Amino acid sequence: MKYLLVNVCVKFYTVTMTNSLPHGTSHKQNETPRLIAISGKQYAGKDTLAALLKKRCHNAVISPIAAAIKTLYAQRHGISLQTIEANKAHHRAGLVRLGSWGRSKSEDFWLQQALQPFHEGQTVIIPDLRLASEYNSLQAIGAYFIRIEAPREHRQARGHLVGEDDPTETELDGGNWHWDAMIINDSDKDHLNHQLQQHVPWF
Repeated sequence: MKYLLVNVCVKFYTVTMTNSLPHGTSHKQNETPRLIAISGKQYAGKDTLAALLKKRCHNAVISPIAAAIKTLYAQRHGISLQTIEANKAHHRAGLVRLGSWGRSKSEDFWLQQALQPFHEGQTVIIPDLRLASEYNSLQAIGAYFIRIEAPREHRQARGHLVGEDDPTETELDGGNWHWDAMIINDSDKDHLNHQLQQHVPWF
């Protein structure tokens, strides 16, 4: 699986990342990156942020790492994706367990699937970067990283918090990671949009 991910990453870089730069160098101020990865805790607003970016970016696709997990979970439990989305809190713990199972097979088991559905010229937005291994793999192909933060009380008001000590919630905390933009989501969507305008030069 690791070899497959490398091949997917190389293909992605070759086809869509010609304007992206390796980690440690600057993206061009007004040029939309070809690969955007969003990190944040549950209910921080990652999906909302991804939707705003998709609206702004020409020919963009949102490709969640969790989509493959949800698809397999739905198949195993004989339910629809719509059922999962309608009651995320109920299914979240099971999804976390299944995600851990996949990563026990290969640390990039789910990421390599998220990088598949792209076409030349598209901007791919990954809205659920959670783990160091995923960060390192995306860093290697020049991803633009956005970290979105929200106070716990705001996140708790948006939904039921579970598994807060799980590595998927904590591994990218702290100051060991480079973020091209830091967004604080402690108000409404208009405020979030304003934060993007302030902190993301190409938005």
